[in-house]
Amino acid sequence: MAPIIQFLKNNSTFKLMSIIFLVMIMLIPLNMVEDLIYERTSMRQQAEDNIAQSWGADQIITGPVLKIPYKKTRVEKKILSNGEEKEIIHYEIHSIFLLSDQLAIKTQMETEIRYLGIYDVPVYLSHSNIQAGFKFEDLKRINKRYSNVLWQQAALIIPFSDVRGIRELSANATINGKKRLLNFTSYNKGGAFNGVVADFPIPPAYVSSRLAVSLKAENIAVDYKLALAGSHSIMFRPFGRKTDVKMTSDWSSPSFNGRFLPSKRVISESGFSASWHILELNRKFPQLWIDQTVNKYTLEQATFGVKLYQPVNLYQQNKRSIKYAVLFIALTFMTFFLFEILYKHRLHPMHYFFTGGALSMFYLLLLAFSEHTGFGIAYLIATISVSTLMGGYSISLFKSRKRGYLVGGMSFVLYGFFYMLIQSEENALLLGSIVFFSVLSIIMYSTRNINWSLSEEQGTAAGMQR
Repeated sequence: MAPIIQFLKNNSTFKLMSIIFLVMIMLIPLNMVEDLIYERTSMRQQAEDNIAQSWGADQIITGPVLKIPYKKTRVEKKILSNGEEKEIIHYEIHSIFLLSDQLAIKTQMETEIRYLGIYDVPVYLSHSNIQAGFKFEDLKRINKRYSNVLWQQAALIIPFSDVRGIRELSANATINGKKRLLNFTSYNKGGAFNGVVADFPIPPAYVSSRLAVSLKAENIAVDYKLALAGSHSIMFRPFGRKTDVKMTSDWSSPSFNGRFLPSKRVISESGFSASWHILELNRKFPQLWIDQTVNKYTLEQATFGVKLYQPVNLYQQNKRSIKYAVLFIALTFMTFFLFEILYKHRLHPMHYFFTGGALSMFYLLLLAFSEHTGFGIAYLIATISVSTLMGGYSISLFKSRKRGYLVGGMSFVLYGFFYMLIQSEENALLLGSIVFFSVLSIIMYSTRNINWSLSEEQGTAAGMQR
């Protein structure tokens, strides 16, 4: 039994298999750290949701929508018991949703950072001036196309994604040369959108009048001022035949996204300005629809605007860094193994185990410090700490300062290289492939004379003789 144990201790292949097994064991603490990253990410999301519930969530600014009901008659023929036929008349109320002809939105957004514990969330307060015009000809077409239009029951709807964020809303409408103040109430009918609604009766004589000299003068004009509190993003929808949006903000790192990118934009350290010009032809929903023929999903496909992008997403960077953990541990273990083979320094598996534990601690230190100092400084602290620990531990293991400094320096350089991979999203694959190929080439060249089928002493002696 003793010779077998001695053979296993000295056999390089068995030692290599043991090291591979230990690398797999190191997946357990790494998975625990990764679970902790996901947990902290979830806690941050909860903090953002709590602030959004109190302040205001993502907001979508649209133009007004004119809702015009009309009565439709349906005749049902019914056979009575005596064989006579009787007509039963049913009246159904349907709704026409009409978008404005011209829509102009000017928005000024002021941002700030709100904190909940250690988490920071960008929020904003936007001030918008919105002008919309409903074309007289569109109303005339409705009057000709649909019978029994209930003009006196018309309403004006302003859709909102989160009415809790409304800080100010004052609206006026001009119809037939007369100015009208609008009083809004909550509108929550489901369907394509929710928001606020105001009664907007239209005189039937106005629609049927043929005495207008200027059609432009008879267009319905709506203008309102809107102060809206929100977080994360502010978006818009092109609810006009022609939609023009101009926006300025003090946020210096905007992320423009959605269906349409701005036609013009200027970004500086003091903020940004952007403008969009969108036509009816650019969107997938019509200028007029009946009832629920246009759904919420269709409207969402036309959303565009700005997200308050935070350049440093420390949890995402922590996730990216831990992807390279197994490779780093494997390279370190391979270095120790080569030192064993080439310099006859026999190490116990527990030495590899403690080394793997120290390397796993790097990611825990990185996560803990990054929440307080930022990712870059935290990465430097964790790199110096673990590289110093590895260097000192290697000096004790190999009884050589030179080899200890080599291990510590190699750790520092590798961590630096991995930092470059984390920061460089575009070139990460290229840089990683080149460096890993180089490392593999060095390992293959260093071990070319080792006879892995022999014991450690015999394999080393054979390599020395060659």
